[in-house]
Amino acid sequence: MTCKVIEIRDRGTHIEAMAIRMKADNPNQVYGIHERSGHPVDGSSIVLMHLDSLKATNDPYEWPSLGMGPRTMVEAHNFIIDYFDEIADGEVVDVEYLLGETKAPKVSENLP
Repeated sequence: MTCKVIEIRDRGTHIEAMAIRMKADNPNQVYGIHERSGHPVDGSSIVLMHLDSLKATNDPYEWPSLGMGPRTMVEAHNFIIDYFDEIADGEVVDVEYLLGETKAPKVSENLP
């Protein structure tokens, strides 16, 4: 599995999250990840976990039912699924920027 900590930003929102590519890296993980839990072998399943509440899902459209609203986590999760390999650990995913509502992406609040 590959994990990345991501800062998700939106209007007045700062969410620390972890994105996890559900693909076995070694034979000991195959049974639990693919055979038992049913995540695709190709690694296309990305679990996104809100690090504050520990709510997590691999379905971007499940966030509203988890009480996280219909916008920020849904948009960020879809982007993360599409660009997981290009996203660096610690990178900001700015929903306002992704939707064309701002001209430049936000800078991480984690930077000195």
